[in-house]
Amino acid sequence: MIKAELSLRDVLSSLPADHPERAELEEEVQRFEERNALRKLAELQEAEAPERVLEVLETARQRYGDMYEAVAVPTVTLRETTRYPEGWVPLNPWFFQKLQEGRIKPETAATISEAWVLWDKTARPNYDGGRQLYGNGNDPLGEELAHLRSQGAVEVPSHTKHVPATSRFGLSANEVDGSFLPLHAQSLGLRADLGERAMTRPYALFNVIGNMRHPEAGQVNTWEWMDEKFGDDDRLLGGDSDDGGLGDVDRSWAGSHNVSVGFSPAIVLPPQA
Repeated sequence: MIKAELSLRDVLSSLPADHPERAELEEEVQRFEERNALRKLAELQEAEAPERVLEVLETARQRYGDMYEAVAVPTVTLRETTRYPEGWVPLNPWFFQKLQEGRIKPETAATISEAWVLWDKTARPNYDGGRQLYGNGNDPLGEELAHLRSQGAVEVPSHTKHVPATSRFGLSANEVDGSFLPLHAQSLGLRADLGERAMTRPYALFNVIGNMRHPEAGQVNTWEWMDEKFGDDDRLLGGDSDDGGLGDVDRSWAGSHNVSVGFSPAIVLPPQA
């Protein structure tokens, strides 16, 4: 397969820009690369994590127990025409439509860049009137969330007063970004100068890793905030089993406190970490 790719690229590079077959060949190379990247994802085995990834993972274990697992992901761009491996749940066509319209930011939201990702394994629960808790009531993030609420860093409007202080539900996307993620990154000792970051899970990453290893992320009837912005004031959210599971995506005001919407952090580390 690698030889085929090199051969196609060699032919492509030899064609003048105005050659009538160039566009068709470019599409063929693109499709090949998509299939090859998705094949690698589908066949992904445990890779040997570099020292810095193991260091951050160990810090996480000391602070949060067995909350995270390290996953190596290659660069892959997903498209509405992408041929997924058998059994995979594809991205929602609405996502590509709004991305093309320029409503979703960043513009590269359909591309997953090569990285090491620490994936939060804590189970998102089914809806229970806002009283539901991640991790079957034993959420490793509960202490930090209770602290943020007690300090007023997370607003508790009247319709969320019944939500437990340790809950990931009822936080706005703005509060997750502005209050929780900086605290969490500090707890993990992440280094921004090395390109290390804590974020809510981007939709494409949620879909791909969910398909690869964690289908349960799309098997509960609650949502989670995604990383992508929609327009000026909204944020993507998804994952509801009633609306498509791993393919589910919608948008909501980033300042809303919804007792059906939680979040999961993703720790993204450079591939050479």
